[in-house]
Amino acid sequence: MKLLSFLFGYTFLFHFCVAYADTSINIAKIIEIDSKILKEKRTIIVSLPEGYESSKAQYPTIFLLDGLQNIRHVVGSSDVLTRAGSTPKSIIIGVKSEQRMKDFTPSNMSEEKISGGGKKFLSFL
Repeated sequence: MKLLSFLFGYTFLFHFCVAYADTSINIAKIIEIDSKILKEKRTIIVSLPEGYESSKAQYPTIFLLDGLQNIRHVVGSSDVLTRAGSTPKSIIIGVKSEQRMKDFTPSNMSEEKISGGGKKFLSFL
């Protein structure tokens, strides 16, 4: 009886695992681009709304700084707000931060070795 229970349980577990082994949830694609403005490679994370591929609609775009760190919760929050009817479906573009002080400061700061790249970064966006 124990052997029969074991075989039944194993068979059920095996079929359950096989049936769901290829299921995944993908919220974004990571792309590396060469920026002519910044003269360096940058990592961009792109999340497209559900149905984007088959739609001809235009979508608002959200640009997300510190994108690699924040993409999961922003995509999740956007999905909840969209389902509640509070916001439209949106494209979310995350920009991975490489050197925050350089990218986020508009002018050079004497106390920061690398700073003052804000204008270029804004043009890049």
